[in-house]
Amino acid sequence: MAEKLYKATAEGRVEIPEDEAAEIRAKWAANKAEQEATAWLRHRTEGKVTSHRDENNNRIIDSREDGYPPITDQLDQIYHEGIDAWKETIQAVKDAHPKP
Repeated sequence: MAEKLYKATAEGRVEIPEDEAAEIRAKWAANKAEQEATAWLRHRTEGKVTSHRDENNNRIIDSREDGYPPITDQLDQIYHEGIDAWKETIQAVKDAHPKP
């Protein structure tokens, strides 16, 4: 059975009926699918994806940015595990996505 959903009302927290909760979950799933389908475009417009042209003038999308952990996680790793552990994490991304 799916996890129960609740809403806040003037009377307090109230459980959302299962039929309504199922509709909400379906909308969430559709939104997630749409977000995943358009992630490349959002990354492009936010400057997170760069591109270059190969020797045949074909556009190549570079997605190294997607491999890096969020900066908050990087800082947390430095604090808890030290700079050498962070360097290993970053190097793994660089190795997986070499510059052209």
